[in-house]
This record gives sequence, C-alpha cells and structure tokens, in this order.
Amino acid sequence: NNPLSSDPDDALVPWPERCTGWRLWKMLEEVAGATPEQYVAAFDRRNLVSGRGWSAAAGREAAPTVLKELAGRTVLVLGAATIECLKLERHGPGWYAPGPRGVSYGWLPHPSGRCPWYNDPANRRLASMVLASLYQGYLEEAA
Repeated sequence: NNPLSSDPDDALVPWPERCTGWRLWKMLEEVAGATPEQYVAAFDRRNLVSGRGWSAAAGREAAPTVLKELAGRTVLVLGAATIECLKLERHGPGWYAPGPRGVSYGWLPHPSGRCPWYNDPANRRLASMVLASLYQGYLEEAA
C-alpha cells in the first residue's frame, strides 16, 4: 500500500522516485517509452487493501469484492501475498490464466524494492514485457 497516501487514486503512482509505482513505470518506460502520465492513464491501479498498512486478513476480506469489480478484465496481480488473498492459482511469473468471473490474470512478484527477483536482468525484462503488452492493449483500445 502507498505509505504516503490512503487515497485510492494514488495506488501505484510513479512518484515519489523509487516507490513501487515508479519502479513499474520505469520498467514500462524501458520497453515502451511511456511517460509517467501515460502509465497513470493506461492502468487501473489499485491496492487490494485500502489504507497505509497491509493485512492479509483484510486482503482476504476484500478479495471477493475486488474480484467482482474486475469481472471480465485482464489483471496483473503484484505479489504472492496478494494472489493468495485473491485465492488465484499462482502460475509462473508473467503467465496469464483464466480466473473467476471471467478475470484473466497474471502475476509478478511485488516490485517493492525488497524483492531480489527483479535483480536478475532476465526477470526484469520479463516484467517489462508483461507491462508493455498490457500497455499496448490499452493503446489499441484507445485508438
């Protein structure tokens, strides 16, 4: 969750520098050249739990409502704890699978800055390509 704001519109924003949203935007920028404003416009960014603190119990409680809100959409879930709260099967990072309520979902480890998975250039490239693919879908829909 955003430690600087509990406003849902601030979920995964690309500021301040080096926050989780900034890391996501930088990966997208690397392969798609997106600006921070384009990143914000392209993705419906949300936290599973509102507020500044994380709680798996609150995540499990919020999961049915969130899945209902996301019915029929493509979703990128960030973090093992989040995918477990949503009760979605964890496939390999970047792989997409059908989920409940027509949700197509993929997952990546959480890019919080504490996850060593992103230190491997191949993993970071995979994450960048997943983000770029979703961004391209947004661009095609907007055209």
